[in-house]
Amino acid sequence: MKKPRLAVIFFSFLLLTIYFTSFAYCDSFCSAVIEGSFSTDVKAEGEPKNIFVLEGMDGSPMPYGTEKGQKRTEVSGTSDFSFGEIAFARPGTYMYRVFRETDDEKNITEDRSVYIVRVDVFSDASSVYSFEKEGEKGKCDGIVYSDKIIPGVRSVPVKTGDETSSLIYVLLIIAALIGLIMCRFFISDKKR
Repeated sequence: MKKPRLAVIFFSFLLLTIYFTSFAYCDSFCSAVIEGSFSTDVKAEGEPKNIFVLEGMDGSPMPYGTEKGQKRTEVSGTSDFSFGEIAFARPGTYMYRVFRETDDEKNITEDRSVYIVRVDVFSDASSVYSFEKEGEKGKCDGIVYSDKIIPGVRSVPVKTGDETSSLIYVLLIIAALIGLIMCRFFISDKKR
């Protein structure tokens, strides 16, 4: 009779262990935010919109507002950007891909880098990020995009701030020369 009691105690202990460990990982065990920065030396009218996209790999959890497996964020001018908070239900390694939706601007060299972001979530609810740029060896410090103007190509005329016609300057120089010539004659007449 002792064997059945031992089996009941063992299975009861096993069921209680499974039951209580299932609550060990709640809905938001840990959270993280994937961020980046964008800089540009392009001064365009109407502030063009720059769209950056976060894509989860291998079923990685995504932030609120994700549509069709992608989270988009829009930036105007030089600025930092964020895809929002991602909640992780349990420890593990989660992979993401960050890229940019690009326009074919003829006078701008757009940074079209693609980043792979690895988020390692540990059992103590801490996380570590690592970033890698596709096509380059080794890791990088973060997600950084930078646009440059192609030298020699301008789509918007450069304004120097001085919109005065050059004719005014020519007339001023001529008037000054006439004034100097008249002074010369007056001075030479007084000496005679």
